[in-house]
Amino acid sequence: MDTSVRLKNTILNIIMIFVALFICYKIYGAQEKYIAELNAQKEMELKRNEELSNISLLEKKLVVYKNYFNNKTVSSLIGTIGLIAKESEVNIVSIRPIGEVANEDYVRYPLTLTVEAKDYHILSKFINNLEVHKDVYMVSRLSMKQDYGGTGRLKKRMVGDLEVSTILVKK
Repeated sequence: MDTSVRLKNTILNIIMIFVALFICYKIYGAQEKYIAELNAQKEMELKRNEELSNISLLEKKLVVYKNYFNNKTVSSLIGTIGLIAKESEVNIVSIRPIGEVANEDYVRYPLTLTVEAKDYHILSKFINNLEVHKDVYMVSRLSMKQDYGGTGRLKKRMVGDLEVSTILVKK
């Protein structure tokens, strides 16, 4: 009988060991699943932080551009256009501010220019210099004609009527 009790105890011990191993396996699986969920959440948070930092950089750039675009007055615009005309060898006959055109996000300041140049190429050089200038000028209308009644050294000349605009971003 002694052997049967020992055999019974051994079988009982083996069953207990298997039950303990099964419980440990289930605990290990649950912890592994929890760690995987934490890693997925960590990756999602890292992506979110990266996007937020990109948004922050874009907001900083937007502030810089707003300050850049808004660093203009009508008198400084006219002065800058005068310098561009001088560099391009174009005479400005008249400059007239038309009046601001307000939109939801920005204000557009159009100016009407009448300019005279020796020929078409010099006039187109002036327009090109306006459009590539760092202050962002846009030529929205242009009409050209050849005139033979020029003043001074320009007896034969090209006369251009332009509408030039620049913008200020609303804050």
